[in-house]
Amino acid sequence: MSKQTSNTGTSPPKRTINSFHVFTRDKQVYIKNSGSSSWKCVKFEWQPLP
Repeated sequence: MSKQTSNTGTSPPKRTINSFHVFTRDKQVYIKNSGSSSWKCVKFEWQPLP
């Protein structure tokens, strides 16, 4: 029995593509991509469920 290793030649290069950090404050969402060094502020209003 041989275990599969992740360091094969067919594996994609190690890159964090869809990795980002998110935190909320005062109805505002701040998103920071792991590749960038600056936070992006996104306006966000909580929508109450009907």
